[in-house]
Amino acid sequence: MRSICSGCAASQLEDLESVKRKCLSLPLGATAIGTVPGYREAVYAELRRTTGLAVAPETNFFDGLQNADQSVGISSVVKSSALSLSKMSSHFRLMSSGPRAGFSEIVLPAVQPRSSIMPGKINPAIPEMAMQVYFKILGNDATVTRACEGELDLNVSSTQSRNP
Repeated sequence: MRSICSGCAASQLEDLESVKRKCLSLPLGATAIGTVPGYREAVYAELRRTTGLAVAPETNFFDGLQNADQSVGISSVVKSSALSLSKMSSHFRLMSSGPRAGFSEIVLPAVQPRSSIMPGKINPAIPEMAMQVYFKILGNDATVTRACEGELDLNVSSTQSRNP
């Protein structure tokens, strides 16, 4: 199981690094504020200085404002990573089932002692919590996907909300 998990972890880290690099291209200055002389140069220089990251202007401002591909990509990679952790947690829960019936292949730490009416049983609280986090991320991914759909050249979900 260790080799499966480490291979999966390496792949997930590679995917996260890839979307991280893509997040460094920003469409700042693509609207009216970008017409102020020196704005773009100053804002990107300040962001690089403050964050220490190699942020740069989006190569295509129109695409950067109309499409939220990066948000969908980030959400997808986070969902994929969470899915891997959820699968692993499911395996741990099944492998720890017991003590009188079940696999009893591993013993999980007792983080909720005496929380079961079954003598000797340890509830798989941590694996089940990790699975619940995955469910939340799965729902968030659906929300991000819907919010990024847009309409014609607009993406109303990516603009600032305005008070009536």
